[in-house]
Amino acid sequence: EARPMRGAVQPLGQNQFRLRVDLLADADRTWSTVSSVSSDSSDSSDSPDSSDSPDTAIEFERPAYRSAMVPGRYELRLRTGTTPWVRGEVRLVRLGILGARDDLAVPAASLREQVLLGLANGEYEAVLELLDRGEPAELEIGEASWLRGLALEQLGRWPLALPFIETALGDCEGREALARFGYAILLQPDRIGPTLRRVCSSDRFVLDTWAVAGVALFQHRDLVDLHRTLTTQLVDLDHYEPRDLEHALATMGLLTARARGWLMQDVASAADSDLRRVIELSTRWLELAGQPDQIRELGRVRSIAHIELAVVLMARDQHEEAAEELERALVDDLAPEIIADVIAARTEFGSLRDSPLWSQIASAQLGLWR
Repeated sequence: EARPMRGAVQPLGQNQFRLRVDLLADADRTWSTVSSVSSDSSDSSDSPDSSDSPDTAIEFERPAYRSAMVPGRYELRLRTGTTPWVRGEVRLVRLGILGARDDLAVPAASLREQVLLGLANGEYEAVLELLDRGEPAELEIGEASWLRGLALEQLGRWPLALPFIETALGDCEGREALARFGYAILLQPDRIGPTLRRVCSSDRFVLDTWAVAGVALFQHRDLVDLHRTLTTQLVDLDHYEPRDLEHALATMGLLTARARGWLMQDVASAADSDLRRVIELSTRWLELAGQPDQIRELGRVRSIAHIELAVVLMARDQHEEAAEELERALVDDLAPEIIADVIAARTEFGSLRDSPLWSQIASAQLGLWR
């Protein structure tokens, strides 16, 4: 279990949603409607009056024209998303179908579909039996190895699972390998992380970690488990030297995020070190940048690093040094008004609002930065 991290928000619990799909033969359009029903409720009813109000309200309709719908057999498939490493768990509370007829000629589920259903339902022994009975041609060797490895891992048979997972990862290249990498680093980092570092090259490990985690790190700065993963799994990042701009941007993104993870665990010295390396790397790559978009992006990375370093310095009661970092953040970015808005929104800088710096931030917000 990860120890509590300062500034991190715990998960808010479960949310219940209603999904309704209307397919009307005499209508010009069909509609998909999604709406919130409840939050953290054990009541299996889907009535909005049966539970507390949701903490996040979602309601939208999506039309589809009849030209896209033709009479025939349809399958209802529920999944959490098309991105393989999206984390989430969906429990079907109630399913009702009105006006449709069962298709008696429905084909049997494929071996892959049966195995995936077994994994979703926690029937790991049954999954192994299915894989043992299946024909080799029914599943590609990499996928068969991955599914078997997952079942064995969930049964606690890690020594048996390891060679299958290594086979499935291969050289960590390709779309399927990326999906498996994402599952491993986000859902099973402590178990499979060391294997990823061993079988994937340093370049691949950095790029893939950023590919699967970058969006979540950017949008959800308070994810406890993901920031903990960065501090425990990116152990080689201190000595990694990016060989091109793509690798450099991934490295700086991960260092910036890892610094937040260190600070959440009250390891301010490590956070300070990571952010100063981001500033050093961005300065070095700025000197090599030749395109305006590269200069703009690297300048933004360096400005954000200065802001995050200021947060660390505030936590260490070094307010004057923090103010100097914020001023550098404004200077480094080609759009200081955006950086000023970012600074003003951070509650960590509340005690600086009476300082001379804050009038400069206010001016920058108005586009009047010198």
